[in-house]
Amino acid sequence: MGAWLGTTNTRRSAIFREKGFVALLIISYFGGYTLAANAALAPYLAADFGLSASEIARMFGWLAIGAIGTLFLTRAVDKLGRRNLLIGSLCFAAALAVATAFAPSLRVYILFQTTFSLFHGAVVATSIVMVTEYLPTDLRARGHSIWVVAHVLGSGMAIILITVLRELNIESEWRWIWGLSALVPICTLKYIVDSLSESDHFHSQQTTEADHASWAELFQGAYRRRSIAVISADFAMVIAASASLSYVFYYLIEVLSLTQINVASIVIGGGTLGILGSPLGARAGDRFGRRNTIIVCSLLVMLCAIGFYLFRANGPFLVVGLLLLFSLMHGFGSAIRVCKQAVTTELFPTRHRATVQGIVVLVAAGASVLTHFCVALLIDYTGSLTSAIIALSLLRISVCIAYMFVPETRGMELKNAALDH
Repeated sequence: MGAWLGTTNTRRSAIFREKGFVALLIISYFGGYTLAANAALAPYLAADFGLSASEIARMFGWLAIGAIGTLFLTRAVDKLGRRNLLIGSLCFAAALAVATAFAPSLRVYILFQTTFSLFHGAVVATSIVMVTEYLPTDLRARGHSIWVVAHVLGSGMAIILITVLRELNIESEWRWIWGLSALVPICTLKYIVDSLSESDHFHSQQTTEADHASWAELFQGAYRRRSIAVISADFAMVIAASASLSYVFYYLIEVLSLTQINVASIVIGGGTLGILGSPLGARAGDRFGRRNTIIVCSLLVMLCAIGFYLFRANGPFLVVGLLLLFSLMHGFGSAIRVCKQAVTTELFPTRHRATVQGIVVLVAAGASVLTHFCVALLIDYTGSLTSAIIALSLLRISVCIAYMFVPETRGMELKNAALDH
């Protein structure tokens, strides 16, 4: 741990002394928990509501549509400030998570979750921006790696709780999962409110500059190439990632007929090992560059995803092989996320930084909708979930091509990297 947090005790602890950083980690944990909940609960929602594989895919598509409103919230974050809108979005997200637990039908569930995704997207996007703006240049990638670890731990807790509830034969476990999700933001809300302060970068920008800044600036001059490359790469990346990760539980349970314990061992064990990808991604990003790390890891995660869905073996070798492949897939994916969060917040000025994250969420929502409907169509056409996932995973190649046009930001002061003069 010391190798990637710094060479001295003072340096290792400096990142946690940044005001509000721990609060952002709590928010990241909540974001990870709720993000994992929908994917992990897919087979149990299918059982409760009588859904087929293609109907589950269509449900995921509808849920993603709610993130469209995130763009407008993040635009407000750039104009009005990060802190208050982050706290407000967190409160709404927690309330909607509780409401989901009491949803009487599938339609109501989709309604609550569609609205939830709007605020969830704003919470995640704004917290990513604040990590970049809170931390100094040499701690920025490491800060994002810790943020990703907190996100993964939240996802892991959701999976553990689902496994426990399943083993206890508790019916409608999805209601418990969504109800329990609100405990973290409710119990820590006072701490978050007291700890979070407005970003110095937001304070330092001229008010008139933020008020009159137009979205069009992102597609003009020096920012045009950056915006197009980042957006196109994110679009392809989300399609590939959604295809390979959203159906893991469904694939292991329904296709391979593994037990809940074996599934939990693969996902929790692989996810735990994969956490190492976050600090290693931060080190690689600082040493070899954010762009190069993303390109190399994108190719590696594509190969691991294809291997995961094609791997076959007998007895315990199946579980062990899937666990190793999932850990590699998760590890390379975590490394990509660390560098992607760093570079997409470093490339753009303060007046547009949250807006760009909102655009990323919107693009991700569109890509997610397209992914799930494409998966549904491919399943209907080929009769194979595996074939659909492998075909869409190949889009990682286009991510590599797009990032060849992204400027490197390693070691640059935030204002210089973002051309924020």
